[in-house]
Amino acid sequence: MNNLSLLLYLADVSSGIAILLLIIAGISALVIFVYAMACAEDGYPFKFWFLLIPILCGITAVLIPSKSAMYLIAGSELGEVVVTSESGQEILNEVKLAIQQQLKELQK
Repeated sequence: MNNLSLLLYLADVSSGIAILLLIIAGISALVIFVYAMACAEDGYPFKFWFLLIPILCGITAVLIPSKSAMYLIAGSELGEVVVTSESGQEILNEVKLAIQQQLKELQK
């Protein structure tokens, strides 16, 4: 599997991963809330580092790019490979020449 196929795969599963992380964040926030109420009732101090789980899951879910953004990234990667390859350079030179020729004909 090359980088492009990996990007296409991640584009397909990115929305599912984001939803899963949001569900985990919600459930863990609810569990932490119940735990905090139990700690307050029993007189134990609440450990605030437990809040890291839902916060990190929520931040990660927000930072996962959308499916369309992943496709744009994959297209950009593919375009970079084409432009930097030797055959891509030859084709780009021919395209430039053809565009210049068309512009000269239009100016006549």
